[in-house]
Amino acid sequence: ELQVADDAALAAVLQAELDCEIAHELQDELETMGLEEARTAAAKERLARHAGKEISHLGKVTLHKVDAQLRTGTQLGSVLRACRDEAVLGRLCELADAGQKERVHIEIVALLLDEELSRAL
Repeated sequence: ELQVADDAALAAVLQAELDCEIAHELQDELETMGLEEARTAAAKERLARHAGKEISHLGKVTLHKVDAQLRTGTQLGSVLRACRDEAVLGRLCELADAGQKERVHIEIVALLLDEELSRAL
């Protein structure tokens, strides 16, 4: 009987440790999910901004000219989605001011390579 009581006590301690470990793992998972959701929300918010604020060398007038000709929209997300097509990206860069074409191309490619932004696109 003494052995059974000791075994039961040991089993209760082991179960409590296991429960605690599981609770910590769940808490870590919830915190990670919350962080991931916050990152996604921030990326979506950034994609909703005016593209001229994120692609600094593009300029508002040029962006409206691009939208009028290529129907890209003026939000960063819509411009980046359109620029996934290399032909659209090339045409957009052609419409940029002469001294800014390369900079615009570099900025757009960098934004397209941003993992958090591309996941939210």
